[in-house]
Amino acid sequence: MALQDTDWAEFFTPERPEPLTSRAPLPPFPVDALPEVVAAMVSAVSQFTQTDPGMAGTSALSMLAACAGGRVELQVRPGWNEPVNLFTATVAGPGERKSAVQATMSRPLLDAEAELAGLGSAARLEAETTKNVAVKAAEQAKAAAGRAEGAERDRLLADAIGAAATADAITVPAVPRIYADDVTPEAAASLPPCSASRLAAASGVTSSA
Repeated sequence: MALQDTDWAEFFTPERPEPLTSRAPLPPFPVDALPEVVAAMVSAVSQFTQTDPGMAGTSALSMLAACAGGRVELQVRPGWNEPVNLFTATVAGPGERKSAVQATMSRPLLDAEAELAGLGSAARLEAETTKNVAVKAAEQAKAAAGRAEGAERDRLLADAIGAAATADAITVPAVPRIYADDVTPEAAASLPPCSASRLAAASGVTSSA
């Protein structure tokens, strides 16, 4: 059969091809499933920022997970327990208020972090001052031992070792951290944890707890 006699219509489907970028319809975010106070905040932030409630709702779940972190474990089977963590992602285009929503929803967690830091400030100051004085005394004892000779050197060396051990034993409490903005897992491991050992890592694009 000649090429010009081919019926090309049989090689094409009458339906339009499915676009690769098509989006499936999503159900509305179940705001009413949240605690009443949290649901009210999600609705208010959504209305104020003119964004989908799912954006504020997702951030709310992350913040709640940070509050509950370290308190719940899942038993896969006897002898195998895992901490319960929540990973969320807010996906939206540029300029769609992701950062504004995230900042508003994380504010209560930041306020709690500041309150925890304030409660321990006096103890941190006392420990830090005590350690500084002890370190200074250890340095002076080491210098004195270095200048001494004979039996006197041995005695002062023992004093310097004791002073260094005393200074090293003083622990300064870290400033509590329960929220970190845009941090990698490696960097998060070096952050000082709060007393409950929980940390929410969040940014304007993704958040986890």
